[in-house]
Amino acid sequence: MNNTSQEFGLFIDNIRSSRNMSREDFVDGIMSTRQFRRFLKGESSITIEKIVMLINRLELEFFTLYNQFLRSSNVEYNIITSIYNHIMLLQYKEAYNIISKHNDYPFTSPYYKKVFKLYEIITNHKLLRISNEMVLNSLENNIDYSKTMNNNQLNFIELTALIYISQIIDNSTKRKSIMIKLYDIIKNDNILDINEKDNRIITIYASFSKLLGIQHEYEKVIFVAKKGIQLCEKYKTTTSLAHLYYYCALGYLEQKKKEKALYYAKKTFFTLEIENANLRYKAFEDSFEKHFNIKFDEFKTW
Repeated sequence: MNNTSQEFGLFIDNIRSSRNMSREDFVDGIMSTRQFRRFLKGESSITIEKIVMLINRLELEFFTLYNQFLRSSNVEYNIITSIYNHIMLLQYKEAYNIISKHNDYPFTSPYYKKVFKLYEIITNHKLLRISNEMVLNSLENNIDYSKTMNNNQLNFIELTALIYISQIIDNSTKRKSIMIKLYDIIKNDNILDINEKDNRIITIYASFSKLLGIQHEYEKVIFVAKKGIQLCEKYKTTTSLAHLYYYCALGYLEQKKKEKALYYAKKTFFTLEIENANLRYKAFEDSFEKHFNIKFDEFKTW
């Protein structure tokens, strides 16, 4: 079902509640209360004609109300995007400040509300405000873990939560199950709400590539990293590109394919020079010398 339709339904149901109208009176003669509840849960759809009839019952005008809904959605999108950008830059205090400011914000979109909760959990954990156990429980509750693990397709919230869980969980059996699920979803492009033009999918590939490397799954590292690299090159973005090149380099290095490893290592540093990322450049330089056992000055011949 279309998420926007469901979110608009929740938006008008909030207005219905604010006007002290019972749900039974609201839908009487238009549909059953059960059908309306299923619509609000995203389990079924209703026609645009019935939505217009519901708005008429509120004695409101459709286009005015829909524009109000769009403005509200845009505000929520900006809040979520601002927090995400700070998290990507590792600016967790700044992300926390935005989260604190909007902690009681009345999100009309269930999706944005869940994304907000996801970022709140991650930010609090990064700032050491909650324990590993607390963050695991919170993330699992936020995505309904058991149901998510049985789904054949996952959304951004579920993917991000599962990757984060895999990074901190002690249970190796559970981690392995999550990793298998994530790889299957990514390999088969079974991601629900992110298209290939969305930079968030590239960060998903980069995070998962790193995680696969920690688990010594080097073939999978190369496969996932190359998926991300292809998108970066296709849409001419450097989002996470240096990381993807480097994870690819390390994957080939572990496979004893040093020539290919050095090729991707060079692409890593070319990308960092283009980005003028001096601090990250030094971090990659130190990592290169450690993993490749080559002095960087000997390697950098361009």
